[in-house]
Amino acid sequence: MATNLRCPRCRTWNLPTARFCGRCGQRLADPEPSAIPSPRHPDPLKPPESCLPCEGFPDLFYRWESSWGGVMLSGTETIAIVLFNAGYPLEDVVVKIRGLGPNQHEVFAVGREIGVLPRGRTLTVEVPSYELPAPACAIAVTVVSGRYGSGA
Repeated sequence: MATNLRCPRCRTWNLPTARFCGRCGQRLADPEPSAIPSPRHPDPLKPPESCLPCEGFPDLFYRWESSWGGVMLSGTETIAIVLFNAGYPLEDVVVKIRGLGPNQHEVFAVGREIGVLPRGRTLTVEVPSYELPAPACAIAVTVVSGRYGSGA
């Protein structure tokens, strides 16, 4: 007798004949959820004002500032990237942080392992001044990899 399948992302039980989760759309034939999360949560939280969406994941947002708080003063101090998760809980998240110059050319790129980022939580990641070869006029954050965590 066939048993129901449990979705690896949202943990919803599905019929054994289902190819996709009836709640979140995850392909059930895959042994693990997507390497890079991409579907939106059905009820995403509202991100804080001034946050921008991360590339590669629609429910992860960021803002950047001086690690001392507020506006960058010299452009060479440590940068704080504040991430906010408005969607599914995430685990093993890796992001790429790119600093862009005045002409939108890349002045630096660094990777960071985030680890766990629960739904509705913020996490601050710093890029120290010694990793900044030039001041950045803008920051772009891209989700490189990750998976949905428990309780998704």
